[in-house]
Parts: sequence; C-alpha cells; structure tokens
Amino acid sequence: MAAISVAKAIRRLFDLKAELKWPNDVLIGGRKVCGILGEMEAEIDAIKFVNLGIGINANFPISQYESKATSLKEVLGREISRKELLSSVLEEMEARKARLERADLIEEWKSLSTTLGKEVRVIALGETIEGKAIDIDSSGALIIKSRDGSLARAIAGDCVHLRGV
Repeated sequence: MAAISVAKAIRRLFDLKAELKWPNDVLIGGRKVCGILGEMEAEIDAIKFVNLGIGINANFPISQYESKATSLKEVLGREISRKELLSSVLEEMEARKARLERADLIEEWKSLSTTLGKEVRVIALGETIEGKAIDIDSSGALIIKSRDGSLARAIAGDCVHLRGV
C-alpha cells in the first residue's frame, strides 16, 4: 500500500512515471527515488502493529553522491513542496485503506511494477534466486522462473534487475 501510494502521489502531483521495484522501492526512469521499510508485530490471527519508514528523495541533490538514485528536484528541475507531497501520499494511503484490509492491492501493485518481465537476482537469507520475474502472488511474493523452467517464490530480499541477460 505504501509503495503504491507514493508512486500514485508522484504520478498525480508531478506527472512522472513512478514505478515499483519489488519489494519496496519506487523508481523514476529506472533510478530509485523512494525506499520503504516495514516492521510488523503479529500473532497467528492478528496484526498488532506495522511501522513504516518511507524515505523519498525530494529536494536533495543526490546525483552528486549516488548514481543509481535520483530526487524529484533533479527530475523536475525545481524544488518541490514536501508538505504537498506528504499530504498527497497520505491521501493515497487513506484511499487504499479498505482495499488493504481486504488484501486487494496486488493487481494495482502489478500494474505499477517495473520488476515483472525482467531478469532478476533476489538475495535473501543466504539464498540467491535468479531468473525472470513472472508474477507477484496474492501474498506479495515474487514468482521467478529460472532458466531450467522451475519456479521459485521470493517472499523478501534484495532484488537486482539484471541487464543484458
């Protein structure tokens, strides 16, 4: 929900093609503009709480430091209102709250995904999965088809989009 909301807010406010890189990044032009981290405490039948950290590169001149990232200021060529951006992200999250409770956001996530259809490498818990990202299942796991045709399911990890594979 958070990634979708950030991407939709950026698209609405700035008319930029913000896309989602599984599992928790927002990209513009293939460069990271936002990262999201979540922490949850749950029991078998109930979620106690979810803490979200949403870091959006708004007005920082990031290209001086990191070539794989960008900021809204760099893309737009002007400073943006962080207050307006935050307000828009919160509005987008509120609009999706009921759908989150019904676990009904996967299709919207897929429609914004820049990972699906790409060759990827996912590194998680000491395991590396490599192949073509073909789907995101109902739990949010990335489905990867390896070169031998077998399917693997990544529920979390660092996803790298491979080039020239």
